[in-house]
Amino acid sequence: MDIAPRYASGQGAHVLNLKFKEWSQMSLHRFVTPIVAGAASVALVAAALFTTTPQPSEQGARIALAQEDQTDYSEDAPATDQQEEAEKTAEEQAAEEQAAAERAAAEQAAAEQAAAEQAKADAIAEWGSRIDAYLSGSPLAGYGQLFAQTAIENGIDPRLAPAIATVESGKGSVCFRPHNAWGWGGYGWSDWETAIPEYMSGLAAGYSDCMAEGDYGLTTTTTMASVYCGSTDWYYAVVGEMSAI
Repeated sequence: MDIAPRYASGQGAHVLNLKFKEWSQMSLHRFVTPIVAGAASVALVAAALFTTTPQPSEQGARIALAQEDQTDYSEDAPATDQQEEAEKTAEEQAAEEQAAAERAAAEQAAAEQAAAEQAKADAIAEWGSRIDAYLSGSPLAGYGQLFAQTAIENGIDPRLAPAIATVESGKGSVCFRPHNAWGWGGYGWSDWETAIPEYMSGLAAGYSDCMAEGDYGLTTTTTMASVYCGSTDWYYAVVGEMSAI
């Protein structure tokens, strides 16, 4: 009851104004604060949505994976390089050893061939000299080297053909065909250089099956004598002449 008079007064109006202002501020605070808070929350959500780190693309993922793989492989690179270097060194060493073995084999073969050729040359020289001495003064004189060479090349005892020539024609003095000192078939030749090699080849081809292996090559036998001239006396005559060479 006594409130109305106070509000009616100037002091009361002032107090009312203060109360109203206080109530207005409180009401505004209660109304605005939730709105502001809500707006802030919306802003935070929006910021979170629009500032999220984008996921890498498929190409970017492949690049990243390749980088990781490269990094992983590079960790093993020193060991791999060492292994490859060791394998390369081993291969080079094996190749060098193989080449050295091949060179050694080639040198050995060449040495053996040279030794065989030298032995052949020595035998030809020795037998040629002995045959020349045996045929000295005859039409076959001086052909000792040719007798020896063709006999050795055909695997025949170098003494056999000169001995047969002595038994059959007196060392070529009496030939029933030209330059046929051996009474062999119906053959004749124009010279001794042709006759001696061809006779030696025919002797090896036609009589090797009935000849025997001697110390210096194939030599005569009684069987060969029977085939060559039909007489074993021929065999003993030829062997006797061979022993003189």
